[in-house]
Amino acid sequence: MFSLKKDKAPDRTAVRPDKPSLAQLIARRFIAVLLALATAGLLGIVGSMAYYRLKERNITIAAGSSDAESFVMMQALQTVAARYYPRIKVAVLETGGTGDSLKRLDKGEAQLCAAQADVPPGSNARTVAILFNDISQLLVHTGSPIARFADLKGKKIALPRFGGQYVTFLFLANHFGLKVSDFTFLGGDEGSANLAFARDEADALFRVRALNNAEIKNLVGSGNGNLIAIDDGAALHAEVSAYMPSVIPKGAYLGDPAIPPTDIASISTQRLLLAHRNADKHVIQALTQVLIEKREEIAAAIPAAHISMRPLAALIAEPPSQADFPAPMHPGALAFYNHNQASFVTGNVDLIALGLVGFVLIALWVSELRRLGLQGLKHHSDLYNRQLVEILQEASLDGADHSMLRAKLNAMLIRAIQDLDEDKMSEKSFRSFHIVWKDAMDAVRERPATDGSSAVPAPAIPAAGTTGRSGLRRQLTERSSS
Repeated sequence: MFSLKKDKAPDRTAVRPDKPSLAQLIARRFIAVLLALATAGLLGIVGSMAYYRLKERNITIAAGSSDAESFVMMQALQTVAARYYPRIKVAVLETGGTGDSLKRLDKGEAQLCAAQADVPPGSNARTVAILFNDISQLLVHTGSPIARFADLKGKKIALPRFGGQYVTFLFLANHFGLKVSDFTFLGGDEGSANLAFARDEADALFRVRALNNAEIKNLVGSGNGNLIAIDDGAALHAEVSAYMPSVIPKGAYLGDPAIPPTDIASISTQRLLLAHRNADKHVIQALTQVLIEKREEIAAAIPAAHISMRPLAALIAEPPSQADFPAPMHPGALAFYNHNQASFVTGNVDLIALGLVGFVLIALWVSELRRLGLQGLKHHSDLYNRQLVEILQEASLDGADHSMLRAKLNAMLIRAIQDLDEDKMSEKSFRSFHIVWKDAMDAVRERPATDGSSAVPAPAIPAAGTTGRSGLRRQLTERSSS
C-alpha cells in the first residue's frame, strides 16, 4: 500500500507556501508607506513650484515724473518684461522724484524704485542695477553775471523744494559755503520751475538729469540759457563717494553752433534701480535678467517722442561692487548675477537635487512593484502547490479514484501552462511546480487504476534553455493529453 512516508522525495511533495513573518510584513508595510509619503512630498514640491510659476505677480515701480528718463525707461522695461514673463504684471507709478519714490518703497507701496545714488535710502532698500548716470546741470540766462555756483547767493532758483535734485543742490550749496536761506526757490514742480526760468522769473535753473535731456535742450536751444561749470568734482567725491567728477562735453545739446561751446566741468551720480528687501526674489531675478540681457529691446521700446533717451539703455549695468552703494544687493538680483558666473551644476543645484530624488523614488517604486509582482506570482504558484498536496493526501486514502486524480493532475498542468503563457506564473515557479506535479503523478501511478487502465507516464519537462515558452507549452500539452 502506498504511503507518503515511502515516497522517494517527501521533502518535495510536502511543499507548503512560505508565510512571511510578522516582522517582514511590518517592514514591507513600512517601506510602502515611506515610499508613498516621499512621493507625496515630492509631488507637493513639484506642484508648489508649478503653482508659483503659473501664479500672476503684481509689482509696482516708483519712477519719478512722467517726463523723466527713469520713468520712460521703466515703461520700456514694463513692455519688454511682458514679452518674456507675462505673469509678472508691472505697473509704473509717477512720483514727485527720488525722495517721494524712496518713501513709497520704504512703506511698501512700491516694490521697486528709480533713485539717485546720492540720496540715502531707507533700511528696506536693496540695490538691483545701475540704470544710467545723472549729471548736475546749472543753467543761467545769456548775459547773466553768474559764472560759478557761489554767485547764486541771493538769487532765485527754478527748482522744486523736494526730491533728489533738491538734496543734491543743498549739498553743493553747503560745499560752497551757502545755506538754504541764501536762495529763493520757484516752482511747485519741474514744469512750473521750467516755465519760471523761461519767463526770466528765475535767475538760474538746476537739474540732475542725463545728458541730452529734452527739457534742458529746449531751454539752451532757445538762446536764453547757458550752462555754467560746477567745480571741485574731486573734492565733492571725497566728501560723498556717490558724486563723481564729470564733464558736459562740447556740443552735447547742439553741434552747430556747439552748445555748450566748450567742455563744462560738473559732477555726476548714478541713477539706481532699488527694490524693497521683501520683494519677491524670483520676480526681481527675472526683471534683472530682462534689464541686463534685453537692453536693445528696452531701447527700442522707448517711444519715438523720447528718442533721445534710447542711448541710455546701453548704460544699464550690473553694480561693480557694493562698497560705493547706499544699499546692499537684493538677493534676487544677486542670484541672477551669480547665476551668470556659476557653472550649470552650481546654478541649478536645486533642480538637480529634485531630479535625483525623483530618480531614486522611481527606482524604489520599480523595485517595490517588481517585488509585489513576484509576490503575486509566488502566491499563484502556492495555490497549485496546495492543490498538489491535497491530491497527494487524497491518493493516500483507501479507495481513492486514481484515474480521476490523474485527470485532475493533467488538467492542473494544462492550467499551469496557460498561466505561464499569460505571465501569471514565472518559468522558475513553473519548473518547481512541475517537479512536485511529476512526483504526484508518480505517486498516483504507483497504484493501479480502478477502471483497469494502465498508468500514464508523467510527461518530462524539457531541460532549461532547450525550448521557448511556447514550445514548452506545446510539448507538455501534447504529452499530458496523450
